[in-house]
Amino acid sequence: MTSGRIEGFRNYHEVLERHKKASRMRKVFKLGLFLLFFVVLLITTYFIFAKKETKDNAAPKAQTMTISRPGVTPTLKGESRLEGI
Repeated sequence: MTSGRIEGFRNYHEVLERHKKASRMRKVFKLGLFLLFFVVLLITTYFIFAKKETKDNAAPKAQTMTISRPGVTPTLKGESRLEGI
């Protein structure tokens, strides 16, 4: 509508107030969506980096193998096999 047609309304002030209220509500809604998106983005990046940190810092699991050889007794580190002889 052109300004001349809007001014022709008897309740021009009411129409203008409704427009301002609707405009404010749209701005609040857009701001809310933006904040929600930003929070979801932050949480997502936190969890991605938190999982990456735990994978990088985790100690590798050592695989031990026991070899069965006849006549060889297992010893602990620092012990000598010749102590009993």
